[in-house]
Formats: sequence, C-alpha cells, structure tokens
Amino acid sequence: MSAVHGSFTDQVFLLDQHIGYLSDFGMCLPDFLVIGNGDLSLDEARAHFSLWCVTSSPPIAGNDLTQMTAVWAKPLPNWDYGVVLFNSDDSQLQEIILPLSKLGPFRGCYLHDIWTGKDSRTSGAVIKSGHLASHAATFYYVSRCYS
Repeated sequence: MSAVHGSFTDQVFLLDQHIGYLSDFGMCLPDFLVIGNGDLSLDEARAHFSLWCVTSSPPIAGNDLTQMTAVWAKPLPNWDYGVVLFNSDDSQLQEIILPLSKLGPFRGCYLHDIWTGKDSRTSGAVIKSGHLASHAATFYYVSRCYS
C-alpha cells in the first residue's frame, strides 16, 4: 500500500459535512492511516495524523491531504479544543489563521503545540499557524479560553 493524498482527503471532506453530529465520544471513519508507508514527507505525515486525530477516528485511516480545508477544530470537554491548521497548497508557504470567534466568544486562549511541545497564548483574538510548508499542519491543544 502506498500513501495516496486523494482518498484520505475525499473521506475527510465527506466527514466535514457530518462532524457536527458527533458527541464527545462519537467517531468518524476516514478510511485508514498510512503513516510511514509511502512517500509522505514528515510535514505531510504530521498533517495526516493530526487530521486523523481531530476527526475522532478509530485506528484506521487513509491518506490524501491536498484538497482539505485549512482549519479543523474538535470540541473537547471543558471548552477545550483540538485544532489543526493545515496548508493544503501544493507549493506555497502559507500562514493559516483561525479567528477565535469560530470557537466561541473568546478574546484569547492558551495553546499547546502537539508536535513541538511548546506552550503559548493566542496573538489577539486569532490562532496563527506560522508559515507552514506545503501539506504541513500545526496541531494545537487549545485550553483555558477567556472572554
């Protein structure tokens, strides 16, 4: 089996239409996970795994990220969130920005970067990815949001 961007992306777009119906313990089935099996770069593998996690997938997922929306957020208990900011562009560096108003009436939040382990706070009322390489993602645990 090789890593194929199209099949995973197609599944995740389909799930995006139904994600609002999930409870805290609901799950989606976006095909199967193909990390370390194929031609994914480190950035693509991290983005794939991040999106797989935020869709509450069981240990099965596929692989294709090139057509995904740039922002995914999963509500967690206590008004916390799992947030993935994804650069779906095939060649350009991009900064992805999520207004906190998309999560709730917040002016700021604390961020924990899942991949680097660094803690920070939002810059104003937005979450920024920094400049992401093509097919790269930033995966944040967002907590202690305040109004």
